[in-house]
Amino acid sequence: MGVARAFAKNAVRLAALVLLGSVLRAALHDVSQAWDSLYYHLPFAARFAGILGPNDYSFSPDNEERFAGYALLAERLQGVLFRLVGRPEGANLLAFFSVPALAIYLKLRHRVSASVAVFALFALPLVQTHATSAYVDLPANACVALFLLEAFTLAYADTHARSKRRRMKPWQLALALVPGVLAAQMRFQLAPTVLLGLMMLAHAAWKSSKRLPNLAVLAVSVPLVYGKLVANFLRFGNPVYPVELSILGHALPFHETRYSSSPDYLEHSAQPIRFVCSLLEIGFSPLGTPSRWTVDQYAPAGTPTSRMGGTFAPYVVTMLVLLVALAASRATKRSLARKLLGFGLALTLVVAPSPQSHELRYYMVWPIVLVASVLVAARSSLPAHPSASKRPAFPNVARVLVPVVALSAFCVVAVTTSYEWITPSGSTFPEVLTKKVDRTVIDGIRDGESVCLWRTPFTFLYASKFHGRRYRLVEGEAPAGCGAARRIE
Repeated sequence: MGVARAFAKNAVRLAALVLLGSVLRAALHDVSQAWDSLYYHLPFAARFAGILGPNDYSFSPDNEERFAGYALLAERLQGVLFRLVGRPEGANLLAFFSVPALAIYLKLRHRVSASVAVFALFALPLVQTHATSAYVDLPANACVALFLLEAFTLAYADTHARSKRRRMKPWQLALALVPGVLAAQMRFQLAPTVLLGLMMLAHAAWKSSKRLPNLAVLAVSVPLVYGKLVANFLRFGNPVYPVELSILGHALPFHETRYSSSPDYLEHSAQPIRFVCSLLEIGFSPLGTPSRWTVDQYAPAGTPTSRMGGTFAPYVVTMLVLLVALAASRATKRSLARKLLGFGLALTLVVAPSPQSHELRYYMVWPIVLVASVLVAARSSLPAHPSASKRPAFPNVARVLVPVVALSAFCVVAVTTSYEWITPSGSTFPEVLTKKVDRTVIDGIRDGESVCLWRTPFTFLYASKFHGRRYRLVEGEAPAGCGAARRIE
């Protein structure tokens, strides 16, 4: 039995390494062509990296306001990777490394098998689709998931919680805050979720023997976490500028209206209802249908799947049932599983009512934390009595069942998507240039000229440095945005 178990562990470990290697190859091969990647993630990353300065590529008025107001730490990091790799595909690595980073955290902090964690995370279609893209949702949500898990661990999860909390050092608190700061500087939507983590850390600090130093660290960190919101309020009069925001009926300055999109049948439903329908993937086409899951959750307007799903509903439901079963089992020291279940409920109360919560790429922290919670609960479940280990108590079964569920769900998602997201299956940047750029436009631009073009989201591909030329390109949706640049229709 011991030999078979060791063989199985080694096989899973090898398979996880092969999977990560394949996804890494895909990330370095397939340039991200999803709308937001080419429209502003990659252009912003190129600006931060100094690859395309304002004299090479000028943003449209809308993108200029976004560049000034959005929380853009992820794009800054993508710019570093873009420059290091020397190709736009390098920006994909920020999303890719989010998965092994979470798996390593679960291994080091909670003794969860890192190999199983890799498969459990990649079993979520949202993770698969984003891990090889230049979208920033996965790194932002991975950071906030890690932050929440560590905050929960410091506040509630230790076996001898009371004594260990008394020994919590300020440096531990400071280290735990790092992913929270990163998440808040990547996406405004995650600010309330980060607040949940700060509340748990405040609880841990208050219960510690070094109460004053820990509370001081926490107080100093708050401006770092919400620094961009404060800076925007001071500069623009709106913490989430350029997006529309009203406080107590008073409209703050903004440049663009608040984004809102949902299926027609949910148009008049409360936001938590939309969230649940998205988790359950109500109305989705059968497995194997092309584009069942996409990076941006796109579906034609009027369809019941528009901006919905990405969880592989049977997998998420099964993991939720397993967590509830572990919390309810009488054969275990179930306090940790119960606390994890309560933690999940608190996270749901924050996420479900949030704007566009059904668009789960913004809030994939919820399924990621659910999966991580089940892995931690299954690994940490211990028999309450010596005799319990001699009978097939559910927690003992769960230690085998959870990995089987994760591996099975991953295989279903991978096979039904024809391995599209975990193997090189797209185009390199040079190939995209050949396919998407009209060479007659490039040939008609004189060296040193300023031209105005609108080929969204492919305008970025016309930048001079990608064609060995020297000219200035202006994003111009309308003639008024072109300035003195010659407009090309």
